[in-house]
Amino acid sequence: MPSPSLIRVPTLQTQGLDEARAGSINELIAFIDRHPRLLVLTGAGLSTRSGIPAYRNAQILVAGENFGCGSSREHAPWALLDFGIRCVIAPSFADIFFNNCFKNGILPIVLPQEDVDKLMDDAGRGANAVVTVDLESQTITGPDGGSITFDVDPFRKHCLLNGLDDIGLTMEKAASIDTFEAQAAQARPWV
Repeated sequence: MPSPSLIRVPTLQTQGLDEARAGSINELIAFIDRHPRLLVLTGAGLSTRSGIPAYRNAQILVAGENFGCGSSREHAPWALLDFGIRCVIAPSFADIFFNNCFKNGILPIVLPQEDVDKLMDDAGRGANAVVTVDLESQTITGPDGGSITFDVDPFRKHCLLNGLDDIGLTMEKAASIDTFEAQAAQARPWV
């Protein structure tokens, strides 16, 4: 039986997800348990509040509109990442949450509501709801073999594909920085 790859979330604001501090999967599970509107796909189908450990292998979260609203700090993406989520698909995102996802290695994908609805329906297939997100080709392949394309900023795509955060981006320019610093030291030895 394939491991589940989808988590299904109807319109749910992440307000309160900051309670699930970074690094604490158990607290995220407790958060999920306290919010019965949160539906998670397992190999046995959709469930609320029961069998939570079975959800730990899911890597894709399909959510409702304005997902991440109320989350102005990085704790929500950190908690999702610690839970194993690598991609969130929704019709829209809160701006700060959307940007924080990219900064933390999570791919947020904006799709039309009809495509999100299709993925939500696919989630009802239980263990058969294996979805693949291919960032390089910018496609989502559903359990029926159907494909959905998505847009992503080329710079953000580069960062995700190469595992680059702000520090990693700076380190890509290390040779140029070293050259500049050496030239600056020669031009202004008093500094």
